Amino acid sequence: MIRRITLFVFCLITALSTPRAQSNYAAVSGAVLDPHHRPISGAHVHITAGGTGAEREVDSNAIGF
Repeated sequence: MIRRITLFVFCLITALSTPRAQSNYAAVSGAVLDPHHRPISGAHVHITAGGTGAEREVDSNAIGF
């Protein structure tokens, strides 16, 4: 009986301590504004992740997003 309980506890601890899957995606949002806080449409934005070097390029829309 003690052996079964020990085995059960060991399996439970092992199952709970396994690493979970991680995602390498992120969401970035913001607005491109001029010094007078007006939106800049069509601004080209280039983002590079420091850790992975992954790059993304987008252009802002009519309201600067």
